[in-house]
Amino acid sequence: MDILNRFLDVALMPALAALLSGLATWVFARKKNAAEVDGTNISNMHNALGFYTAIINDSKEQTDKLSELNKSLFLENLELKQRLSALQVEVNDLRLEIDKLKKQVDANSKRLK
Repeated sequence: MDILNRFLDVALMPALAALLSGLATWVFARKKNAAEVDGTNISNMHNALGFYTAIINDSKEQTDKLSELNKSLFLENLELKQRLSALQVEVNDLRLEIDKLKKQVDANSKRLK
């Protein structure tokens, strides 16, 4: 029995204590590591959210600028169409006047002959 007691005191008890201490350390470290990973994930998500928010704001600014430009170009196009229409009317009037003048020239040239 003396050998058994000595074996328990020298080998088994310290090994058992080390095993229990290692197990307890592993359990608590696992929880700590999981919390650190969750904290890192939350931080990364926060950074990504900031990045995407900046992209969205920039896209909104660009969309607003393009919308203003589009509105301006639409109004300019409408103005140019109205101007073109007025010029086409003027061209038609001038063609009619040219035809009238040609007829007068023809009539005058026949009269002079």
